[in-house]
Amino acid sequence: NPINAKAEQIVLIDIKDAYEYDGLIKVNGEVEDAFYHADGNWGLDFDSKYTKIQNYFVSNNFDRIYNDDELAINRNVEIKATSEYDYLTVYKSLLPGTLSADYTEYNYVSFTAKGNGLIELGLIKSSIEDWKKQYRLMVDLSKEEQTYYVPFDIFSSTGTQDKMVADDLTTLTFTFLPVEAQTKELDLTISDVKFVKVAGSNGVIIEKEETFENELMTYPNPSKGNVNVLLFSKTDTEATVTLTDVTGKTIHKSKAQLTAGKNELEFDFKVKTGVYLLKVSSGKTNYGTSKIIFK
Repeated sequence: NPINAKAEQIVLIDIKDAYEYDGLIKVNGEVEDAFYHADGNWGLDFDSKYTKIQNYFVSNNFDRIYNDDELAINRNVEIKATSEYDYLTVYKSLLPGTLSADYTEYNYVSFTAKGNGLIELGLIKSSIEDWKKQYRLMVDLSKEEQTYYVPFDIFSSTGTQDKMVADDLTTLTFTFLPVEAQTKELDLTISDVKFVKVAGSNGVIIEKEETFENELMTYPNPSKGNVNVLLFSKTDTEATVTLTDVTGKTIHKSKAQLTAGKNELEFDFKVKTGVYLLKVSSGKTNYGTSKIIFK
């Protein structure tokens, strides 16, 4: 679009929630400069051997209303997928190039969604190198569209008891785990994602993480040997992990140090094809037993 140029001038271009733009600056018909804009992208992380994507679509919302006291996380996403037992993560880079930034002026992540069960919500910090120690929590999504407000301070890490400080966030993640969601079918839509200072009256405020006291979560299941274990402990303690076959014979036994809160354990078992029982217990607590099929 032509403009009446001045010696020094600021020109604002409303690009709404578009992903990327490039443009040329011409003076008297001659190209004098060029510019490029890109937002952080939406993406998927999954193993195509176990997970099949039926539909994945990222869309613009050009009618979205932007408020001064919130940070909009652009575009909406919908996905339909089937997973036998592996995870699927939908992620949004907050800035291009997965750059980190300080978001401590905000207190909640908010989004409107409809799904079918438990989703693990994650806020990824650049200062945490161990992926398993990133801050996460479980949110139980309704089949009906609902707006959620999730406080930053209820996110937890398996590496520390400290509350999360949102001073170097790079990515927002939504992870579907079939074992935890108790379904192999994922039908998820996410829209109007944003960081806000105050929770609105139009949605549900998540006050605490969904926990599974005395219930063991293991995945993938069936497994080819690798097993991830998710459990919650009320205290710091040493637990015993035992894997037995259907006859009761002990195949594996080891110690694991648990911290108060959420714990994630990872194993790579070398066992024959069959059904096995994995149990985690301490001197005072039985965290549960999970039946695992090894292929």
